Amino acid sequence: MKDLTVEQVSRSENLGSKKVQKIFNELSKIEITNQDWGMPKRLSLDEFSRRKGRGNFATILTDLDKSSLLEVIDSHKSDDIIKALKHIPQEVREQVEEVCVDMWGGFSKIIKEVFPNAKIVIDRFHVQKLINKNLNKIRLKLDLKGLENKILLMMAHSQLTELEQTKLETLLQA
Repeated sequence: MKDLTVEQVSRSENLGSKKVQKIFNELSKIEITNQDWGMPKRLSLDEFSRRKGRGNFATILTDLDKSSLLEVIDSHKSDDIIKALKHIPQEVREQVEEVCVDMWGGFSKIIKEVFPNAKIVIDRFHVQKLINKNLNKIRLKLDLKGLENKILLMMAHSQLTELEQTKLETLLQA
């Protein structure tokens, strides 16, 4: 459930989205200290707004392999996050092989300082979102409007029928 949106959890659990957000906000206030993490290899760092549209960001750290929440840090400032994560024993932090993050620039500073042996992996959702946004801008700039054109440009080439491939080639040549 860690990768689901509030709306998806709401539907899945038959709860209102406000109720799900409230539960998440309450859980995120619980301070996790001296937790035995084991030796996680793959982590995820992400931020969320405690109050949508009003800032008030917090940062969560999860173990990707166990799908478990490890830390909730009541800040989105690099120095605060580093300070909070430095309480993790050095031997545990050195065992981390990769940390998955979005494209916020502060995460690389945090990972290099706290998890020195970890590779930085950009979350594919954020990469895809950026690609789609820019592809859409180009499509509209070239006046390639219409759902059919959008679908042709967004689909994997291998999933297109012969007719769709021909239409796409014509579209790209134009």
